[in-house]
Amino acid sequence: MSEVRILSPRPSPQFIFDNLTPLTKQPEVKESVATLSEQLLILAIVGLGILIRLINGPHPNDDAFITFRYVENITSGLGFVYNAGEKVLGTTTPLYTLLLSLLYFPTKISLPWLGLIINTLADCGTILWLGWLGKKFCPPDRRGFEYIAPLLLALSVFSSNWCIAGMETSLFSFLLISTFGLGIMGRTYLAAGAAALAVFCRPEGILMVGLALAAFWLMSRRFPWRESLIIAAIGLPWLIFATLYYGNPLPQSLLAKGEGVYIFEETGLSRLKPFSLMAWDNPFGQFITNLQLPDGKKILLVGLVATLVFGGLVGLGAWRIWRVNKIAAVWAVSFPLLFNLAYILAQFRKVLIFDWYLVPLVPWYLLLMGLGLAQLVELLPGPKKLWADGLLTLFVGISLVNQLQAYDFGRSRMQSPDHYRAAADFLAPRLKPGQTIVAPEIGMLGYYAPTARIFDSVGLVSPEALKYYPVPKNELASNNAVPVRMVLEQRPEYVVSLELFVRNSLKLSPEFQANYTLLQKIPTNTYGSDGLLIFIRKNLS
Repeated sequence: MSEVRILSPRPSPQFIFDNLTPLTKQPEVKESVATLSEQLLILAIVGLGILIRLINGPHPNDDAFITFRYVENITSGLGFVYNAGEKVLGTTTPLYTLLLSLLYFPTKISLPWLGLIINTLADCGTILWLGWLGKKFCPPDRRGFEYIAPLLLALSVFSSNWCIAGMETSLFSFLLISTFGLGIMGRTYLAAGAAALAVFCRPEGILMVGLALAAFWLMSRRFPWRESLIIAAIGLPWLIFATLYYGNPLPQSLLAKGEGVYIFEETGLSRLKPFSLMAWDNPFGQFITNLQLPDGKKILLVGLVATLVFGGLVGLGAWRIWRVNKIAAVWAVSFPLLFNLAYILAQFRKVLIFDWYLVPLVPWYLLLMGLGLAQLVELLPGPKKLWADGLLTLFVGISLVNQLQAYDFGRSRMQSPDHYRAAADFLAPRLKPGQTIVAPEIGMLGYYAPTARIFDSVGLVSPEALKYYPVPKNELASNNAVPVRMVLEQRPEYVVSLELFVRNSLKLSPEFQANYTLLQKIPTNTYGSDGLLIFIRKNLS
């Protein structure tokens, strides 16, 4: 009797990812319920993160006040605008703006404090996610290493500085890591929602949407139609509104940065600046990257060694995740790599990469580093428990000293540009509603001069400014230089600028001097400027 072979009516397709274990079909791993001591430890770390952020109080940077002015106008009924009657989307974070508006309208809490509270809660959520992810991927017999990433994020100077600075980076970071965590849990619908909100928080979130959909596809071996519909359902209403209200769903600030507004860009190896975060915010980087030779130069070799060591631990952490789940490992490594690559490519279009752009990378690096330490113990010879206890104690001790020395007796060195507040207070009794101020930095000045029409000379909220670019080379002293032709044609009542930004333009222009006079000079040496200058049109003075 011949052998009967039963064929499957639906043979499984063979493709390159067949060997990847779907996140939702992991082998059952017996996980013990967290003990009371573990719960208390993670809550203590969360409490430490809250304490460090709240004791410093809010220190919003200038860009945060742009969002705050939008919030004030939304809640006062003027609409989603920066200047009354001018429909321009000058903020890249509509989600954060609307969240602030929703909470500010009934409470009227100080917006800097409200931003700090939102950001602190978001950082707490990120700390909890790091604890859960660390426990998920750490070896079962290496407990303790899962608390490294949460502890370092709680202490992180880089993270806390931009939390108190009033930016949306803490919320953005939380949404990104939430997408990853929810995806690993198999909650793909919730993960899709978090990814969509991340795009609504910052445009770079589109990278996470792509990675999440790719992971969902590999997990289920089907195209994630439902998850895609969830993303569309969250994103489309805003796209439709922004297109109808502004005429373009893209923020004006993004368009301006792509039009050569910033002249002095990174070159050569300095374009790798996004990767240098590993040298700044690692368990020893804050200390050694500030070391200097007697002549004042930085000891670059020491910083390079620190970066390589940290990078090696990150690589070991990726391997640790790979051993548990390959899709999760690819996801965890792809996000920081693509994030960095996007910024590096952006620099070729003369887009300046500011420090707060890199904050969302911190949780990912710290998670991979903590897991890398746990994996290192597995590779070292001899008694594993002795290696584990020694490495954990040494690393935590170094990390605590490294981060705390970066604070000034527990307080952040982050400062708000109070010279602009002084300029707004000086102009307040002189300003009439609707009068125009030309300024290259519009945040705090515009927030505390709410009745003035602000003409942003770099075009972030003023599209008409872009026709004056590129700035003539003879007028350039730095980025943000104020073009002479712009002021002469726009004829604002006031010009407010750091001296550096007008050093080679307005200060040297006979035409400008014939029409404007210096009204006030506010002391500051920001960026090497000789004060903050306030000019007034002569027929007003």
